[in-house]
Order: sequence, then structure tokens, then C-alpha cells
Amino acid sequence: MAAPSYTEDLTDIDLAETTGPYEAVGGGGAGLSADPDFAIQVTNSITKQVSNARKGILFDNGTGISIPAGDHIYVWIYCTTPGLLDTLAVGGLCVSIGNATNARNEFHVVGAAEYAQGGWPNVPINYVTTSSGSHPYRTLVGSPSGNPQFFGVIADTTDTVKAVNTSVDVMRYGTGAYITAGEVADPATFEGFATQNDNTSNRWGILTAIDGGFSLQGRFVVGQNNSQTPTLAYFEDANTLVVLADTFHSTTDFTQIIVDHASTTFNMTGVSVLALGTNNPGRLVYNNASTTSALTSCNFTGIGISTLRAGVTASGCVWTDSEKVTANEADVNGSSFLTSAAAAGDAALQWDETLTAAKTLAKLDNTSFSQGTAAHHAITFGTGVDENITLTGCDFTGFASGDDVDGSVFEFLATSGSLNLNLVGCTTDDTFSVDDSAGITVTVVIDPVATKVTVQDSGDAPLQNARVFLETGDDGTTGFPYQDAVTSLTQSAGVATLTSTGLHGLDTGDKVVVRGAQPDDYNKVAAITVTTTSIFTYAVDSGIAATATGTPVYSYVAVHGLTDINGEITASKTWPAPQSLTGWARLTNATSPFYAQAPIAIPDASGGTDLLTTLPDDE
Repeated sequence: MAAPSYTEDLTDIDLAETTGPYEAVGGGGAGLSADPDFAIQVTNSITKQVSNARKGILFDNGTGISIPAGDHIYVWIYCTTPGLLDTLAVGGLCVSIGNATNARNEFHVVGAAEYAQGGWPNVPINYVTTSSGSHPYRTLVGSPSGNPQFFGVIADTTDTVKAVNTSVDVMRYGTGAYITAGEVADPATFEGFATQNDNTSNRWGILTAIDGGFSLQGRFVVGQNNSQTPTLAYFEDANTLVVLADTFHSTTDFTQIIVDHASTTFNMTGVSVLALGTNNPGRLVYNNASTTSALTSCNFTGIGISTLRAGVTASGCVWTDSEKVTANEADVNGSSFLTSAAAAGDAALQWDETLTAAKTLAKLDNTSFSQGTAAHHAITFGTGVDENITLTGCDFTGFASGDDVDGSVFEFLATSGSLNLNLVGCTTDDTFSVDDSAGITVTVVIDPVATKVTVQDSGDAPLQNARVFLETGDDGTTGFPYQDAVTSLTQSAGVATLTSTGLHGLDTGDKVVVRGAQPDDYNKVAAITVTTTSIFTYAVDSGIAATATGTPVYSYVAVHGLTDINGEITASKTWPAPQSLTGWARLTNATSPFYAQAPIAIPDASGGTDLLTTLPDDE
């Protein structure tokens, strides 16, 4: 690739080089001049004296300008007597835009207090005539309508001024910066763009160098996915600050760092992005899943929505007081999402993924979350997350202890089925609460261990579709049910309801084996739905007797199913105490080879099990 290219999409309204198209407004002598002493861009700026009055300078374009949707107007304005300006609320120094000299919006930019450091203010303005007068920092003059034709500056001074003190310079409209090309040896950088932005021949006002970093207002687009001229970029920067300016006359999402091209590389290390305002807090947006990006130890404070993609790795980054982060399968291992500004019922982090099997979500490992002002969730899992998932080393602080409420730690949007949420080494200051009110049933399993059985033949070849059954082999100490007695066992419409004589300690989705009931249809291995601490239900034939007789008992079933292509079957569970398992493995074939059943005995399953079982030949 070539050296980086730094461009912008700004269209000139006027460069303020000659007074011809300008006129004074607000009464008094015209006193306009093209003054090189005041200029910030190219040669001249247009100046006027404003003394103890509200006056200004307007450029007449001769016809209205149709500003494209999304574009903002940038106007450089200046006052050499900031201490004599009126307040921001009154409109000390304003950008004025309208369709006539008596039909304008005066957009308040600074007052005496805000102008303490002096300089040339330049803020992006979304010119909307409707309801403009209702804004706390706008003054409506007349009834502006249609496309704007007049652009300039208005100053309101509160005392006598003895010399020229008010100026307007280059005026433009557009969206912002566009960065293309670059390579590992010569990457695009914030400084590279700011150098072009701050050149006196340009003065774009988009990304400006400030002490310790840069100030951004508008789009900062790295790579372009434009269908006419798609261009990629290589961007890399480190250890700097990017301030998102407080632009209270812009749309709320105007300032954005956008990584746009699928083949673009965008790397930042130790970069802090700080939003100064709430009207336009800025956004971080990746538009393509294939983009390669490493965000390492970066800080995002007070910013708006972040939209990541699968190609992004955000390692050790911190989002503080910021709006929702939509991960889109980005790797955020080790990152933190603190005092999130997400809305009530929303989430600090959105995780959307379509699962077809149980999965350990390693990309979310070692993350930390704390609740902000609103009752939001830490993580919302999208509709495609409907299989068992595992999180490791995550920490959650300040979230609601109740399930199915705004502010529960986790939210699941899947509408049916059930899953286990396995939490390994995770911590919370209260409860691992879950909102699964969308329809799926979620069981939280804390620090589970795996019970794994591998079945092979006498030649050490794995056996697929071997059935493995393991149930509790003793009571243990406060363990899972072992031949526990039943108070009642009934069925209605094919749903059996079992009431235990004691607490069962089980979760929805667990399996039990029931024995000793009459009729025999009640006796089976079944997945259960928990209704109380001593009652659960399971499916039976709806034609059997409504009430079971005999002496039914039930035990917990840890493993029940068929081995996979590797001869393996695995189940995870948190064991409250040491407890044994007993059972068998078998494989029934219609034709040779034939195998005998093999017994299985596990003295203690509470610490995890990885057992190899061989089925003897039975020819």
C-alpha cells in the first residue's frame, strides 16, 4: 500500500477573502474589512467592530444552499474582547444562519465565561429551522424557512469597544475526515490527519491538535466501503487522548470513529477516548466483521454506543460511563464495562451469536461489569444463544438480586428451550440473577465440574452411540437425591407431578430416575421442571392412572445419553458435596460386532471425572 491519505468531504461556502458578498447586520456603520491580521485560514477574514450592542457579519450566497442530510455547517468565528461578551444563554458569540437577514437562527457558541482561553470557536451545526427557537442556546430572528442563504457571526457585547473585535472566516459543510492507505511501516495516525487539518491552508476544524492529544468533532472514517471507490487503510496509534467535543448544535450521533472497509487494519494501544458532552457523546463503529482491529488497554469514557465486530480484539480495555457495547462476537476478554450509561432494561454488553451446540464463551472471559444509574443488565444474550454456555472469571457489581427484572445480571432473549449458564470462577456482590422472561429457561450453574466418560472397544477404538447411564450411588453429605422417598406422584394431561418428602436440590433441566411406582409408566429417566424446592414435574403418558401407587423413589441422574464420534459424553454440574455415581455403558448392534455391557462406578464425582470405559467383546 501507499503512504496514508488524509482527506475530508467538506464543501466550501465561502473562504472569507473579500468583503463583496458580506454585509453588516444589527445597525451602525458597516465597517467591514478583509483583514489579514485576524485570519485563521489562507489570507483574510472579514472583520467588524461590535461595541455595546448586538451586531454581526453575514455572507450572502445569493441563493439558498441545499445541505445534504447528515451534513453539518462549520463556521470559524472570533472575538478579541471575550470579557465583554454577554452570557452563553443570551448569545455572546453566535453563528448565524438563515434564508434572509431578518430570518435567521443564531446558534449560541460561547459567552464570556466559556471564552476565557480565547481563540477561534468552530462547532458543527445541524441547521434545522423547525423548532429552532425552543433550543436553550439558540435565538430565532424572524421566521427562517427553506435552504439557508446567509451565514456569519453575531456578537453581543455589554460595554464599549474601541476597535475592530469580531471576525468570521472560512465556512463549509460536510461530515468529516476520511483516511485511506497506509502500511505497517507508515501507518495512518491521528497526528497525521491533525497535521493536515491544522494547516493554515486547510483549517478543516474536524480533528484538531490540543495539548496532550486531539479534539474531534464530526466523522473520523478509516477506510471506505464506498461501492464506487472502495479503499482500505492501515491505521495505528498509541498513548494519546482523543477528546470528543461538546457539540450541542449537532445531531446526537454526529461524532463517530468509523472503521469502514473490510480489509482495513485499525489498531490502538493505550488510547483514551473522552466525550465532553451528552448531546453528542460520540460513537465507535465497525462496519465489517472482517476488519482486523486490536484495541489494547484503551479507555472509552462517557461515549455513546460502541458497535464492534468479530475481527475486533479489545484486550484490557475499559468502557466507563458509556452507552451499550454491541460485541457482535468481538473478543473482549479482560475488558471492563463500568457504571454503564445503558438505558433501563438494556445492557452494558450485547452478545449475539447463533449457537448449535454448547459453547465456552472464551471471548467474554475475565470481564468486569458494574451497574450505572439506570437498572440495566450486565450482559444481554441474543435470540441465538439457546444452548449451554460457560463464562469464566467474570465479575459483576451492583446489579439487582431478583430474576426477571430490569437490572438482573443476565438477560436472555431466546423464546423457547432451556440452557445451563455455567459460571466458573465468577464473582458477584449479590446474586447471579437472570431475566429469562422471553421464554427460555435458564439454570445458573456455579463452578461446575465435568463428568466425562469415553467408551472404547477392546482395540482402543472409540465407540459412537454407546449409551451411558450414571445415577447417584449414595446419599453423600447434603448431596443430590439418592433413592429419596416420595410423598405423592400424580399425573394430569401427560405431566407427572412428584412431591418429595424432602428438599430435592435440583434445577430445571436436570434428570432423575423414578422407580417403584405403579403403574410402571411412571418409572423412567426424565428431564424435570422444578416448581418448588420439594416439587418437580416430568412428562409421562397421559393415559396412565392419575395417582401412582406402590413405593416410588427417585435418584439424580448425572449422565444419560449417547457418546459422540469420539466415543465421549460429558455433563457439567456443581456438586454440593462428595458423592458417588454408579451405572453402565452399553452398545447394542443389529449385526457384528457385539459388545457386552460394562459397569461403571465413580467413588466421588464432586471434583470432576474423566473416565475411560472399555466394552468387552460379546461374539
